[in-house]
Amino acid sequence: MSETRERILDAYERILIAQGERAATLEAVAEAADLSKGGLLYHFGSKAALVEGLMGRLHTLAAQDVERMGHDVRGAIDYFLRSSIITAQAKEQTFLAAQTLVLAGDGAAAEAVLSAEREWLRALEERTGDPVLAKIVLLVGDGLYFGSSLVLAAEAAGAGTDEDGVPARTSILPDDTRLAEILETLLSARKA
Repeated sequence: MSETRERILDAYERILIAQGERAATLEAVAEAADLSKGGLLYHFGSKAALVEGLMGRLHTLAAQDVERMGHDVRGAIDYFLRSSIITAQAKEQTFLAAQTLVLAGDGAAAEAVLSAEREWLRALEERTGDPVLAKIVLLVGDGLYFGSSLVLAAEAAGAGTDEDGVPARTSILPDDTRLAEILETLLSARKA
């Protein structure tokens, strides 16, 4: 994909995440990408083409994530759970933007997000050999993702601490030690 197309998709993601689907007009995306509307339309002929481009990016990033999951030395479950906590990686920004479109009722975005979930589940099933464990891990990962998205939103709104001043990132999300304990508990509970 060309550098300009990537810049347009980056701008589209930023607007979707920060301001929502209604604010992500072609004009706003073109301005955020430092292009004319005509320049944007040259690369993406319509708003539907822009959504399609973003969903293509999501598909590519999810496939790359599945590939990395299979090669992580700590194992697929550990990788999946750690990567479910939102940081500032491209995959996460694209997924957040896609979810914004899903919440706005975009069917293509909903199918793309569900397709990514199916791919992660299939990869977990293949690597664990246990469909029930794979589903549990997927759901725990979804919970970690949801929790971290709430923390990010709270931090962005200036409300990222509890009544004692402890950052939500610390009080809500597991650190590496706690995540290892969660993983150990999951695996031992499944063996019991």
